[in-house]
Amino acid sequence: MTEYKLVVVGAGGVGKSALTIQLIQNHFVEEYDPTIEDSYRKQVVIDGETCLLDILDTAGQEEYSAMRDQYMRTGEGFLLLYFEKIPFTKSFEDINQYREQIKRVKDADEVPMVLVGNKVDLPTRTVDAKQARPVADSYNIPYVETSAKTRQGVDDAFYTLVREIRKYKERKGPKKGKKKPRLRQKHNTIPRLRQKHDTIQRLRQKHDTIQRLRPKHDTIQRLRPKHDTIQRLRQKHDTIQRLRQKHDTIQRLRQKRDTIQRLRQKHDTIQRLRQKRDTIQRLRHKHDTIQRLRQKHNTIQRLRRQKHDTIQRLRQKHDTIQRLRQKHDTIQRLET
Repeated sequence: MTEYKLVVVGAGGVGKSALTIQLIQNHFVEEYDPTIEDSYRKQVVIDGETCLLDILDTAGQEEYSAMRDQYMRTGEGFLLLYFEKIPFTKSFEDINQYREQIKRVKDADEVPMVLVGNKVDLPTRTVDAKQARPVADSYNIPYVETSAKTRQGVDDAFYTLVREIRKYKERKGPKKGKKKPRLRQKHNTIPRLRQKHDTIQRLRQKHDTIQRLRPKHDTIQRLRPKHDTIQRLRQKHDTIQRLRQKHDTIQRLRQKRDTIQRLRQKHDTIQRLRQKRDTIQRLRHKHDTIQRLRQKHNTIQRLRRQKHDTIQRLRQKHDTIQRLRQKHDTIQRLET
């Protein structure tokens, strides 16, 4: 199984770590955490051949620039990343600087590289394919657009770089075993020794830089658990705030519900009282009517008694008249 040493380079914040982690873990990292140097390994199948990708995720900040020569020397292929929102001139100044440094460190005019435009999922882009492809063509390297968030082109970028390494090895393969002329070897010895001396000096600078950065790195490592704890506490605090708001809302709703219940009870009481009032009004009306009827009945009774008395008197008078008539008739007969 062939192993390929791939190096991801680019300015700080262009998405090198997010792109690498998306390939290795199928996961998108939301938060930006500046990388010093991380290494990842993954076994994949490219064009029917199983291979092992040894991917080095590098630091993009200027303070770690002294470490570049070392990983550039060990890498077989390089992904040159730029960010789609960084202005065109700045993007390709950085890319060209990385490319020239790689060629200088590798001491070769041709090194397997792929130009990668990352974060193409963003709505606004200052660099598009029409600007990037001519640059890639001028470098004689492929161009791939990627998005670590949506995983667009992630596999394609790394797989294309592996194919470029294979093509490079095929081109350089037949030349192995050819010996350079002795005079040329002697002539090139002094530049190589100078390069080695410069390399040693750079390595010493890197070593000093690493020694200076180790306390910072250790501090960052110690602070990361605290940072994670703070993040969790913030999440808990936010959750508590939301729960408090919900609790307050529930309390207000309960108060409203109780108020509504009391108002309903009052309304029902008022309705019952109104019904009672209406009943009382009707009963009063009936009572008044009964009183009036009683008065009428009493009046009728008095009138009836008066009539009866009158009739009795009239009967008495009539009887008296009848007796008087009889007496008169008797007198008349006697006189005759």
